Amino acid sequence: MNIYAKLTLLCLALVIVSSSILFVSTNYKYERAFRDEIQRSTENQSRQVVGSMERFIYSRLNEIEIAAANPIFLQKGTSGTSLFRTLQGIEKSNGIYHKVILFSRDGRMIKDSHNEESVNLTASLLNVFTSLTEKNNSVLGIEENEASGKVSLVFASATPSSDVLVGYVYMEELSELLGSLNSEGENSRKSTITLYDQEGSILFPAFSKSSEQDKWKGLHKRFLTVLEAGGINYETENEVHIIVKQKGYRDYKGNNWMLVVSHSKQAIFEPLIEIKDSLIWILLPVLLGSVIMALIIANYFVRPIVRISYAAIEIGKGNLDVDIPVRGHDEIGKLGKELKLTSQTLIRRIQEQRSLNQKLEEQKNEIALQKEQIELKGYQITDSISYANRIQKSLLPDIENLRKVVPDAMVFYSPKDIVSGDFYWFERVRKGRNDFLVIACADCTGHGVPGAIMSIMGSNQLTNVVYYQNYLEPQKILARLDKAIKLELYRGEEEGDFSKKDGIEMGLCVINLDDYTMEYSGVGIPLYLQREGKLEYFRCTKGMIGGMEGEEREVESQIAMSKIELKKGDRVFLSSDGFQDQFGGPKDKKYMAKNFRSLLQSLEKLPLYSHSGVLQNELEKWKGQQGQTDDIVIIGAEF
Repeated sequence: MNIYAKLTLLCLALVIVSSSILFVSTNYKYERAFRDEIQRSTENQSRQVVGSMERFIYSRLNEIEIAAANPIFLQKGTSGTSLFRTLQGIEKSNGIYHKVILFSRDGRMIKDSHNEESVNLTASLLNVFTSLTEKNNSVLGIEENEASGKVSLVFASATPSSDVLVGYVYMEELSELLGSLNSEGENSRKSTITLYDQEGSILFPAFSKSSEQDKWKGLHKRFLTVLEAGGINYETENEVHIIVKQKGYRDYKGNNWMLVVSHSKQAIFEPLIEIKDSLIWILLPVLLGSVIMALIIANYFVRPIVRISYAAIEIGKGNLDVDIPVRGHDEIGKLGKELKLTSQTLIRRIQEQRSLNQKLEEQKNEIALQKEQIELKGYQITDSISYANRIQKSLLPDIENLRKVVPDAMVFYSPKDIVSGDFYWFERVRKGRNDFLVIACADCTGHGVPGAIMSIMGSNQLTNVVYYQNYLEPQKILARLDKAIKLELYRGEEEGDFSKKDGIEMGLCVINLDDYTMEYSGVGIPLYLQREGKLEYFRCTKGMIGGMEGEEREVESQIAMSKIELKKGDRVFLSSDGFQDQFGGPKDKKYMAKNFRSLLQSLEKLPLYSHSGVLQNELEKWKGQQGQTDDIVIIGAEF
């Protein structure tokens, strides 16, 4: 696709997007305005009608209460004719009542405004009588005449003689008020008005089809849910319902009736169709004009760009002397001038580059020679370190020798580099008539070559202290070792120059093989004892062997010692902090001592000789693609 078509499509796309946004936003605003106006007008009109309905009920209750206070109802021996005429007078007082009846409290008719025939009162009306009290002297009820099918509002009030005066008003009187909702406004003619009582029965209108009654009764609970949530608006797929709750008038508390005005969405949004059609007829000419304008603009702007593009292609081919026929003071003209200046600059740079390339070639040959010399030195250093690794490993004791003394044993040894600053040590020593097993785990300062030198020195000094000087108390061994390391590291220096951060962390166990009592002391390395499903933790003294303050006896007093009676099946572990300090996992954090102890606990049922493989797999899984953080050594023995 050439640039003419691209620029035309770009302009057209901008117009289409702008027109679409305008159309959608306008349609949304009009729809929102129509919806809000219908809801607002319907809500106000509904509240006015509910208020009129409540005033109507309040007036009837007052009328029937005033009529019931007539002294004629208190006088004993009042003739039936007088009562009949009084009831007729109440009925004809305002032309609303279609019947007025005087009842006794037990439901027996005393007099009727139409005739004197006695009838039994229905059970529903008896429920109305029971709600009459001194504080509630007039009440409202509903009665449906099974014969005529008409519903009447029943207004009842107690007379001074404790009888009950009842006035009947057809629901049709109230329906005239409700019907006024459909008498005003253009959209109101297409609305449906429904009046519910507090049980959800439909008071208005009297639907002729049972399917209509079922529909509106099914919506009652949903309307209640909307009111409880503080709303007045409920929408279905085709209708919008405005809900108003009866609240009461003056001291009349109301009957919790619910008035619902329902509008068809099609009727509400019918005016929007005309607005949409108008917008479409407006946008179509705009789009057509935009296409024509886009073609004109594309031709005006693209022609100079094509010329510059041709010149750029020629420059790319190496023809730097090409003429650029673009003039003017606008951005395109400036671009042509800049392109010409660029081509001239390139000519000069190419000449300079050729001179530089010759010099670079000479430097490249020199660097290649130096690289070969550095690689040769690197191979020599690596070979030396690898040989040091073989020497270091030859100094480490064979784990099979430890398995000859105890039922099972393991060692996990993983240097960070080729050589390690961590080491393990064990030796079977006889003193007097007793045999002892000494096991040590050590972590020297640093790693690599410096750590390896420190580990070799520490291993040799430990052999000297235990094997040749015959020390078997762990505190004394560590104190003597601290003294020896100081002499080696700080020979010729003042005591104040000692670095507390340099030296060896070591955990040391001395086991009497005759009675299986074990003494443990540690500086920087704790002891783990696995016994009967539990992993016990013995803390170590903080510090570094070779960096502790004081003379040998003072250092010995600083080091704590734990004495343990070993049982059959007990396992002891000594470990440097390399495993628990390894970074990795999903959040690139340390493995941590807590997880390390949980790992040892999980391996309780496995033989010790298999631990090394499991520890190696866990380490690889945790560190992932990262390098090893520190040297690692873990030694364990089972008794």
